[in-house]
Amino acid sequence: MISTETPAIAPHDAEVCEEMLRRGSRSFFRASRLLPARVRGPVTALYAFCRMADDIIDHGAVTHAAVDALRGRLDRMYTGRPMAHPEDRALSKVVEGFRVPRELPEALLEGFSWEIERRRYETLDELHAYAARVAGTVGVMVTVIMGRRDEETLSRACDLGIAMQLTNIARDVGEDARRGRLYLPRTWMREAGLDPDEWLANPVFSPALGGVVQRLLEEADRLYLRAERGVGLLPADCRVAVQTARLVYADIGRVIASNGFDSVTQRAVTSGSRKTWLALRSASALLLGANPDARASAATVSSGRFLIQAVNENDTTPGTATRIEAALERAVDRLTGSGCPPRLARAIRYAVFPAGHRLRPMLCHAVAEALGNSSAPLLEPTAVAIELLHCASLVQDDLPSFDDAGMRRGRPSVHRVFGESLAVLASDALIVGAFEELALATGRSGIDQRQREVIRRLVRAVGSRGGLVAGQGWETESEADLAEYHAAKTAALFEAAAATGALVAGGDPEQWTPLGRWIGMTYQAADDFADRADDGPATDALLGRPNLVDHFGHQRGRTALETYAQRAIESIPPCAGRVELRQQVAALLARFAQHAEPRVAAPRPMRQVVSLA
Repeated sequence: MISTETPAIAPHDAEVCEEMLRRGSRSFFRASRLLPARVRGPVTALYAFCRMADDIIDHGAVTHAAVDALRGRLDRMYTGRPMAHPEDRALSKVVEGFRVPRELPEALLEGFSWEIERRRYETLDELHAYAARVAGTVGVMVTVIMGRRDEETLSRACDLGIAMQLTNIARDVGEDARRGRLYLPRTWMREAGLDPDEWLANPVFSPALGGVVQRLLEEADRLYLRAERGVGLLPADCRVAVQTARLVYADIGRVIASNGFDSVTQRAVTSGSRKTWLALRSASALLLGANPDARASAATVSSGRFLIQAVNENDTTPGTATRIEAALERAVDRLTGSGCPPRLARAIRYAVFPAGHRLRPMLCHAVAEALGNSSAPLLEPTAVAIELLHCASLVQDDLPSFDDAGMRRGRPSVHRVFGESLAVLASDALIVGAFEELALATGRSGIDQRQREVIRRLVRAVGSRGGLVAGQGWETESEADLAEYHAAKTAALFEAAAATGALVAGGDPEQWTPLGRWIGMTYQAADDFADRADDGPATDALLGRPNLVDHFGHQRGRTALETYAQRAIESIPPCAGRVELRQQVAALLARFAQHAEPRVAAPRPMRQVVSLA
């Protein structure tokens, strides 16, 4: 739905923000003039804050303290107490009026942190992760301001932001190199016969480098094409502006190509008359009914999906999600307080934030709410403990000795950023912290029977007898039962979440265990489909792991997923909030089922799987 009430930004603040846009980017300023008034002011306020933050990072000796200061300003904006800066006051109105999830500007600041760290981007996926943060975030936020919050439109907006950032990188290769920065994928440079570090020490143009730039522009063009398909999903009065911005930025690639892909000794510029022509072309095409195809249904690049998820989760259960995030912040603050080495503290925080789906603590809360006791004293520490254990398992799962995964939640995994040793220690700290949360919930009379039962169930869920440890252990065996493997690796912690949610709310945990089990089994089945559907080699096949699709084929695998989902919905016992909970669970499982669409490749050989229960 399109918001009909534009937040009341003070006239002086609006003027300052508009001047920042005018000075900062002529291309975006031109495009913004084509926006309707209800959108133009808020978008300008957003741009002004981004421009200010970008200037701080690009100029002067910046440290993590600078990003922390920006984060502090963001904190005040989101609590309605902005600092006395026009852009802060304006954006505070915008994030409240349009319900912009905090995770979006937070991701932007994380991208700035990567700038400070001079992070290296080995692969295109890693570069996508960076571009999603510094540009995809802006595309998603602008789309939210335009009144669109559906997954398809947001995905196309993220594509457009990433494409624009890739164009920036291709245009500024020489300029960035002279500042000691290199954003081109290093693996691509090596494939072209260029040593990235040697080239950065002496940045000169060559046909080999031109080939790398051309390759990056081809990826940008692919994303521009996908983004075009989403323009038709925007409000009609916003389409010309967005299409114009897309055409103007894509045209930079044309200029780079006409320069022989030399962006070391030359800088591509699109003339004012050319921009005007592109704007007229955009308007005439849309007015004549040649709207871009709005029927695309591809997710954005994997590194940007967390942005769309943040909006979805903000829309569905904002109260519970906010409560969980606040509790996790307090828990991580305790874990990283006085006495914790600084790099370990950063690794711990990196493993937990920004938010993933938070499915397990959300399930714990949802069960307690369905039983009518969402204020149970033990609910919050239990939900936090569950999520800390889950985050610890992800860190371990990504280690070189297991999956050797380079990316997690759309960004480099913990061991890729902090090293394997600190990743192991961070995981250890999260496990200890989980049980510390439960210990801190102890009342004056000591640990009661309910607390003991919560601890027992969580220990079982992560232990070596049917828990997370067992799930990892099955991956080392030459033969594994598929149902037992999935139950241990994934379903066990979901079971614990549902059971402990009931337990702390005064319900019977045994009645709620099946709900967690079947949600977990559905989730893992969907994950198996996703593994087979993503571009590139299937991870499970490469690692020789049991996979539902590989073993049973697409049709039987989909039938199994649908059966698990139906069992989950049917397993919800009678309670005050049963109808609402059934609706929530059904919507969640429908999202899982999207992964089972028939777009997988042929099965691949793998280690033997015994059976499916």
